[in-house]
Amino acid sequence: TSKSKTDEIKGQQMLINQNKFIAYLNSLHNLGANGANALAESQALNPYFGEIYEPFPLIDKLIEALTDGIEKVIILTGHAGDGKSTVALDVLKKLRGFPLASPLSQPLDEREDIDIQNSRVTIIKDMSELSTERRRQWLHQAFSEPGSWLIISNTGPLLDRVVLEKIVDYAKIVGTTNQGIESKILEYLDRPLSNDLQDKHSLDSFAKKLVILNLTRLDNVVLGAKILTKLVKHSAWEQCEGCSIEPA
Repeated sequence: TSKSKTDEIKGQQMLINQNKFIAYLNSLHNLGANGANALAESQALNPYFGEIYEPFPLIDKLIEALTDGIEKVIILTGHAGDGKSTVALDVLKKLRGFPLASPLSQPLDEREDIDIQNSRVTIIKDMSELSTERRRQWLHQAFSEPGSWLIISNTGPLLDRVVLEKIVDYAKIVGTTNQGIESKILEYLDRPLSNDLQDKHSLDSFAKKLVILNLTRLDNVVLGAKILTKLVKHSAWEQCEGCSIEPA
């Protein structure tokens, strides 16, 4: 019928005139099935990300800690959505000399090794996605292999009894009593995140210094306000100029 044909044409016009940035914004949350860009890895590949990118304030301190010549294992933990994977992406880009606001050509592998002069930095992108045995494997290699490691993990998997016991085991290996180690780990998880990563968040009871950083304890209100401002001022909104339903 003519009515159905008219509706079809209108539907095609709406599809043609749709601002893809709006579709992108609708994919940033995980409230529905179309939440592809709620994951930091998808963000890293998206061309819209560059204009809304705002670096976490602790990136430079993390780079310094990972490359100061003292081998260490840094565990970056927090809740889902706190920005752990984004931090890992930033560290990877900086160490490899990539522009921070530019998209990657491919997502991170489970393990990324970056050779720096006579040392190596290894990034485990997300222990939360792995089995307990796999987590134990990476922890073993982190403390036994040369170089510094950055391990990303939700707080839950980090506190898994088997994983926590594995961390304590490394204190035994170097001859340190394990008395109070678990309590110290829990204490450090609850510490507000400060710029002093080396002293206030480090444990020296292991073959390598263990640094525990909890992004949940980072005050990110200012960061969130900056990102919101960039979303509102994004250049993609120019595509909406002249829209037939734009208010006069």
